[in-house]
Parts: sequence; C-alpha cells; structure tokens
Amino acid sequence: MATRAGSRRAVHVRAQAPQQQHKDSQKKDVVSGSYPPAGTPPPRPLPLKKGERIMTAPVIKKTIEKEVGGQNNTVMIRESGISAAATTKAKRAEEEMTALAQMLNPSPSDRVLVLGLGTLGTRVARDVLRMGASVVAIDTDQNAVNDAKSQGINARFVDAQNLTKKEEYHGQFDSAVATGTMSPWLRSRSVLQGVHSVMRDGSHGKFVGELRGHGDSAALRVALTAAIEEIVGSKLEMPARFLPTATDMSKQLRNQFFHVEMCKLIPDVQQASVGDLRNLYLMPMTTHIEDGELRHKVIQRAVALCEGVLCDSSGTSWHVGTTTVRFMATSRYLME
Repeated sequence: MATRAGSRRAVHVRAQAPQQQHKDSQKKDVVSGSYPPAGTPPPRPLPLKKGERIMTAPVIKKTIEKEVGGQNNTVMIRESGISAAATTKAKRAEEEMTALAQMLNPSPSDRVLVLGLGTLGTRVARDVLRMGASVVAIDTDQNAVNDAKSQGINARFVDAQNLTKKEEYHGQFDSAVATGTMSPWLRSRSVLQGVHSVMRDGSHGKFVGELRGHGDSAALRVALTAAIEEIVGSKLEMPARFLPTATDMSKQLRNQFFHVEMCKLIPDVQQASVGDLRNLYLMPMTTHIEDGELRHKVIQRAVALCEGVLCDSSGTSWHVGTTTVRFMATSRYLME
C-alpha cells in the first residue's frame, strides 16, 4: 500500500507540471523575442533526476535559507528557475578574500590603514581583520563610518587629504589600501604624501589599491553627455573623476616616491538592473545638476539612449563595461 500511495503522489505532482509549463509556454521567448505560434503544445516535463524534487513558490525562500545554512544536498527549484546551489556558490564567493587583502597578506602584528569605506573598502577591512591584523579605516562620509563601526571595524571620520597634518597617524602603519571611493583624490599629491607619512620605519611599506580606470562606463558617459546637451541645451562638464591608464597610475605613484611592483588595467562587464544603472552609475555622474526634476529627465534620456546597446533581449538585464586599475607599490624611503 505504501508503494501505491507513493505512486499516486508522484502522479499528482507530475499532473500539475504540464499546466504550469503550458502557462510558461505562452510567455515571450527571451532569445527570439517572439511568442510561440498558436496551438503549440506545451513542452513535456523533463524527467526528475535522482535527488531532485519539484517545489512550489511558498517554500522557495525557506529552501534557499536551508541550503545557505550549510546543507550538502542540492535541491533544484524548477518552477522558479532558482537554484539553491547557485545561491550557496554566491555566498561562498562573498566569503572569499578580496584580491587587495590577498596582495597585502598582512601578518598578525601588522597595522593596516584603509582609505575609503565604500563596498570594497569595507570588505577589505573585514578581510584584514579576519587575517588577524589590526585595521583603522577612514572616510569623510559619516554614514559609511557609522556603518563600518556597526560591523566591528575601527572606522574614523578623517579626510585622506589631511593625513600629512594628522601627526598621531605618522609612522603608525605597516601598509595602506585605497579603494574606488578614493578615485577622485588619488591624483592629489597630498593624499600620496599622506600615505608615505603614515608608514612605520622598518615596515614593508606596502600600498595597494583598486579604482576605476580609463574607459570605465564609457558608453554611459557618452550617453549622459548627449542627454545633457539635448535636454539642458548646454554642455555641462561632469564631475571630475580620476580614470587613469596603468601607465598614468604608475607615473603618479613614482612621482611621489613609490616603487611600483605591479599596476594593470582590468576590463570587465558588470550585469545590472535598470535600477542599478540609475543609482550606481548615472546618479554619481550627475551630481552637478542641482535641479532634481531636470536631473531625473537627463538620467531617463541617457537610459533610453543606451537601451539598444547595453540591454539584452529580455529587456531587464543590462551589461556595463567597466575597467579597474589595480596596483601594488612600496615606499622608496622605507626600502632605502
């Protein structure tokens, strides 16, 4: 009787699958962009593999949380197209050490200064703490400082351009890290001189960084310039950004007495939603437009201009070309 009951349950589950798939078959095909011809029979359900089970939407969230919590079995969530295994993989990637932390490779006795508490800066600070070293992180955004403090990071409200004037920081650190939020200021002589001033005598004096590089978000910047000229009627210069090539960054470091061990430009393509496009990319580029309504119109027009180039056939996923400059240098003064 138990076998028959199990068979009836299996038949019942499979009886529901074609109905669901029939609904799915009426949706627009994301590759061709067209609907299936009228009368097209729904696709036959794929046979379940060993260890798989069909799940319904109400238990999807609970299942993902169970998987992320450390379960070894893989559950495929077929109706939603979400894989708990993929979610687990993403969590593991988040837990991996950032490239900057690996480049620093601090010893437990090291003291590290982190300049900039954006997403990357905060992650690097956490990584360094996990590696046993001590951290002081600085930023001029009080909200970012408060958020870092809530994560157990020794964060302080300090302007990196004033490090040479902060005598209590002089000779107190073994290494320093600069991240993307520092991009506008890394061209400044005072910042690089400040990094020199905080290095401890006898330390390795290592300085690593990762910031936006030459050609970053080029398509968005071109579209935004065109949208401003079209709507505002005049050419407004966008906020200054330091977007160097590897050669530019190396020269900048050498001019301030750093020995450059590595500096390279890394191209990448970032996937984003239209919300990310507006908030993470276009909003920071339009801070010079004070009229909020006008700013909104400019951003909307820039999105429209980019749609045919950066948006995929589904109409929901955007792909933005980014470039990053990553470097590792040491203080010449401390080497000699």
